[in-house]
Amino acid sequence: MRITLKTQETEDPAPVKETASNASGTLITRDPDSGFPDFMIINAAYGINHTVFRGAVCPDEYRVFKPFINQKDKDPVVEKIAGSKQVSELCTSDPGSPANQVMTDHPHQHHHALTTQQIIALATLAMSAEEHAKVPLEIEWKYHAGSDEFNLTSAEKLTSPLPGRLDPLIVHEIEAGNTHSILQGSAIGSGLVHGEVSLVSDLSDQDSFQVGTILVTRQIDEAWLPLLENASGLITDLGGRACQAATLCRNLKIPAILGTTHATHQLNAAQKITLDCSQPGRGTVWRNHPPLRRSIINTDDVANSRIGRNLSVGSPAEALRWWQLPAEGIGMASIEAIITNDIGVHPMALLRYDEITDEQLRLKIDQLTAPFEFREDFYIDQLARGIARIAAVSFPKPAVIRLNDFTSDRFNHLLDRGIFEPLEDNPKLGRRGVARYLSPDYREAFALECRALNQARYQMGFTNIALAVPFCRSLRGARETLGILQDHGLHRGKDGLEIHLIAEVPSNIVLCHEFMTLFDRLDIDLDTLAQMILSIDPEAPAAGDTFDHADPAVMEALRTLVDEAHRSGRKVTVFGLLKDHRPEIMDYLFGVGIDAFAFEPGNFVRGCHQLTAAERLYDTTTPNNPNTA
Repeated sequence: MRITLKTQETEDPAPVKETASNASGTLITRDPDSGFPDFMIINAAYGINHTVFRGAVCPDEYRVFKPFINQKDKDPVVEKIAGSKQVSELCTSDPGSPANQVMTDHPHQHHHALTTQQIIALATLAMSAEEHAKVPLEIEWKYHAGSDEFNLTSAEKLTSPLPGRLDPLIVHEIEAGNTHSILQGSAIGSGLVHGEVSLVSDLSDQDSFQVGTILVTRQIDEAWLPLLENASGLITDLGGRACQAATLCRNLKIPAILGTTHATHQLNAAQKITLDCSQPGRGTVWRNHPPLRRSIINTDDVANSRIGRNLSVGSPAEALRWWQLPAEGIGMASIEAIITNDIGVHPMALLRYDEITDEQLRLKIDQLTAPFEFREDFYIDQLARGIARIAAVSFPKPAVIRLNDFTSDRFNHLLDRGIFEPLEDNPKLGRRGVARYLSPDYREAFALECRALNQARYQMGFTNIALAVPFCRSLRGARETLGILQDHGLHRGKDGLEIHLIAEVPSNIVLCHEFMTLFDRLDIDLDTLAQMILSIDPEAPAAGDTFDHADPAVMEALRTLVDEAHRSGRKVTVFGLLKDHRPEIMDYLFGVGIDAFAFEPGNFVRGCHQLTAAERLYDTTTPNNPNTA
């Protein structure tokens, strides 16, 4: 039976300083929006009542990798997001008002309500409950600091439908264009919808709601169901992924973005917006109605091939979004999105905090790093857990993590606006890849990245992680980079660690044999390689239609790389074709004998079909097939 407590609401709750002692919240033993079976979602806030279940607070969110929960040498907590937790509910001795809502003191708002050890203890308890029930569960829980115990106060079968691995993938995307985001919050469901805003302050104001619009309000409960049944979507100030409002929306199959904090202040009645839950985790509210594209991808007819078929992903959210695809691993994953979305600040801003004169920037950094004793530990921990989420979706299959390949101009999107980066006329040919790692004013930051990789692989246990070194111009740079990795415990061969070279520049072709003595595998970024071979910036208008992945010079360079790598006993993966999967290119790739291809997820099924067709053609015309992958 669900336990409910009468709450005394006050307009100006009194501050509280002891809220860190007790905690409560909700959890779901399977990711309810992506359907990924190995993630558990936990929401937590201070106090011992039901603010999280009622959606009356923006809670912490923790994501736990279930296969590691009972393994003592592994850290299964792959995501920790600190919610604002502005209010708490505490028990009182007054029988007439057994709970009192209070303001959480400011420092505690930016700390996590649970430690990593407590998260694991709670997850272990919930895992046992799920194993006993034999179905995914929605659970309410409490933590009593005095007894140092967790109690599961309610456990019910998860009622919302879960996507399965063999289900068709329904993909919603915003087409390229000039889009402007307004708000972000927790994405519920996977839909994307245009609509006008109905701003409803409370149920006494429900006449302002228009059927078919997007309902925007502070928080909701079951009493709002008649409005919700006639809404195209929901946006709230408060709430988390495992609250009652989220369950209602999943059961009604309408998308929602919860916990935006300021939706009721930033959106206006009748305003045209787009509610976007197409990416797992964070939902985005866009201005106006940019064009949408909806497609259905069937994976049940993907044929086997001698060539490995992997994914190339740009973020943990993208890896999770496409977990249902029958890939053989993640052949290339970038970490730049983790730095942009989960960290948001240049690593040197944390290491050289005392040099920052902008008080607003210092305040934002203080808030971000509040849960950590040392500011740089925030960077290490967030990056490590982001990398771990990518590896978890692929586990135990390989996940190749490309080291940071930010160009200097891309740091301008972070909170510090690139103040620790040089001003370069052509960032694509400047400080990137190995040149960045070895720069005197960035070496300390690269050390943080290495420590994060070590944490994800060895402390958290994701030994399926392999590393890939991008934009490596010289053998000296390769040796120095490998030396730095080794100094941080990332030795080639340690627990099966492979380190790949990403071939992107002409020197990788000329000295391919020498490079292969230093690395375990060759990954060819065909897009960047084509740009370097043809000396073309595809973003520049002057390039026109002269940029072609299938240019004879590019194809010959690719053949040379594959032949040299194979002579050195190294296998080759190709990625970076983006959407240019023309049959003649796929035929050529198969003919030169590549060992694997890493597809962008949206092109995976089509690309696999093209590879299969190329394989049939090659087997027909070339009986002695050299491809042995």
